[in-house]
Amino acid sequence: MSSVTEQIIEELAHAQILARRIKTIGGRVPGSADFKSNQSSLQPKADTTDVVSVIKGVIDAENSAIAQYNKLIRLCDGIDYVTQDLCITSLADEEEHRRNFMGYLAEYETRMTSVD
Repeated sequence: MSSVTEQIIEELAHAQILARRIKTIGGRVPGSADFKSNQSSLQPKADTTDVVSVIKGVIDAENSAIAQYNKLIRLCDGIDYVTQDLCITSLADEEEHRRNFMGYLAEYETRMTSVD
């Protein structure tokens, strides 16, 4: 299974865990119509073989997720330890994903410069 596929599975798991927690504490999980995409770096490129752009888009998404989890962790501090713990666990996963994709980026950029 590819790293991107594995990451998608983990991201879906994070979403399911958070959705279950939101429902548990009496919240409402937004539907797809409520979702507004703002990750332009993940939009398909004209050159479908541009692996570096895909990797950079994933890193950008990871950075956004990391920032959001850090915000949630601070908001939950002293108030909701269960949600805070879930966010801390997800934060660690996102940081690992980012590290992995930064390694892939370095590897691809090295290959590209050695080919030139």
